[in-house]
Amino acid sequence: MDLSFARRELTERLRTCGAGPQECFVAAPALSLPAGFERAPARLPQARLGPARWGLDAVWCREGLDPCLLERPAPVATRWFSLRFDPLGKPDARWRSFGRVRVWTPRLEWRAGVGLFLRLEDGADPRERQRCRQLLRLLDPADDSSQNPVWTALEVPAESDPVRRAWQRQVERALAALTRPGAELDKIVLARRRGLRLAAAANTPGWLARLAQAQPESWPYRLSWGGPVWLGATPECLFTRRGRQLEVQALAGTRPRGASPARDRQLGRELLHSDKERREHAVVLDWLCGCLGELTGVTPAAQRPRLRRLASLQHLDSRLTLRLPAAVTDGALLAALHPTPALCGRPRGAALALLRELEPHDRGLYGGVLGFRDAGGCEARVAIRGALLQGRRLWLWSGAGLVAGSDPASEWRETTDKQQALLRAWGRPA
Repeated sequence: MDLSFARRELTERLRTCGAGPQECFVAAPALSLPAGFERAPARLPQARLGPARWGLDAVWCREGLDPCLLERPAPVATRWFSLRFDPLGKPDARWRSFGRVRVWTPRLEWRAGVGLFLRLEDGADPRERQRCRQLLRLLDPADDSSQNPVWTALEVPAESDPVRRAWQRQVERALAALTRPGAELDKIVLARRRGLRLAAAANTPGWLARLAQAQPESWPYRLSWGGPVWLGATPECLFTRRGRQLEVQALAGTRPRGASPARDRQLGRELLHSDKERREHAVVLDWLCGCLGELTGVTPAAQRPRLRRLASLQHLDSRLTLRLPAAVTDGALLAALHPTPALCGRPRGAALALLRELEPHDRGLYGGVLGFRDAGGCEARVAIRGALLQGRRLWLWSGAGLVAGSDPASEWRETTDKQQALLRAWGRPA
C-alpha cells in the first residue's frame, strides 16, 4: 500500500462516517513514516516518541496536576501523555505551552508496522471533518518536496569560569545537605542549563533525524504545542507495560566512551567498579524495588547492574520485571514512580524541596515523562538528553547524580559530556 491509497481510503471513510466518536484506520504495516508528518505546520500540536510513533493535532485533551488523568474517560482508548519533572512547580514562560500533566489523543497518528489512524470526537461535526481533510492533505505524495535538511550553525560560546564555579558551588551546597549529621537525603540530582544562539532558524525535523542517526540506541522524541519545541533522544525508560507484564529501568552512573577500544574498555571497567557510581545506582534500584513492592505487594528481584554502551556515553543499567496486578493502573504507576532518584533524589520530597531552592531555572520537561498508552500496553520514557528550541535560542539540559563523595569538578565534566552528545549530532554536516 502506498501513501496515495492510504489517503484515499481515509478520505472515503471520513466522508461516510456517522455521528459520535469515530476512529478511521487503514492497515499499512509496510508504510514508512509519511513525509507529511515531517513538514506539518508548526502551529499544530505534534509529538514523536521512538522510531515507531508520531501524532498530529489533538482530538481530545485533558490537563491538570495528577498523572491519574490518564484514566479519565475519553472518546478513544489511545492516549499520549507528558509530565513536567515537577508538576507542582510553577512553569516559567518558556515551558508554559507544555502544561503540567497533559493527556491527549492525536487526531492523525502513524504507527510503524500497523498503519494510520484518523480520529474525530464527533463525525457529524462539519468543522471536525474539515480539519481532518486538511490533515489528510499532508499525506499527499505530490506535496513531498523530499529536500535535504537545512542544517543550522550553532554559535556555541565557551562556558566561562564564573558559570562553572557558580554551578560547582551549588553542587557543594547540595553535598553539604547530604553529609551533615542526621541528613535525611542520601542522593540528589542537580541539573544545569546551557543557552546557545543559532545563526538561522532551525529545521527541527532534520535535527531530529540527525540525532536519531547519531544515537541509534536511544529513542528520539519531539513535542510541541505550537510554541517552543522540546526535542532530544533518551536512553531511559521509566516503565514498559505489555498486557500485565511490567519492566522498569534503573539507569544511573556515567562515563564517556573511550577514543580507542582499549580506553573504552578501561572506562567501562572504572564505571563497573567505581564505589561512588555503584552507590548512586544502588539508590535508584533500591528505591524502585521498594516503590514497586508498596504499589503491587510484590518486590521484584534486583539484578546486578550491567554496562550499557551508547554512542557517546556508557551507563550502569538494571531492569526489574514483574506481573502487574489488574488493580494497578498506568496513572498510578506514573504517580508512584515519577520522578525516580535517577533524576531527583532520595527521599523524593526532601530532594524536590532542595532542588526548588538550589536550581535557578525551571526544568520544565527535562527529567519529565513522555509516553503513550493503547490497548496493547503503555510506554513511559524519561525525557533526558534534550533541548528546548525557541526561535533562534536553544537551551541544553543535563544533570548529575550526587552522593557522599561526589566531586564537583567531575560532576561538571559529566554534565558537559551529556550536552556535548547533542552538540556533536547537531553541528554542521561534513
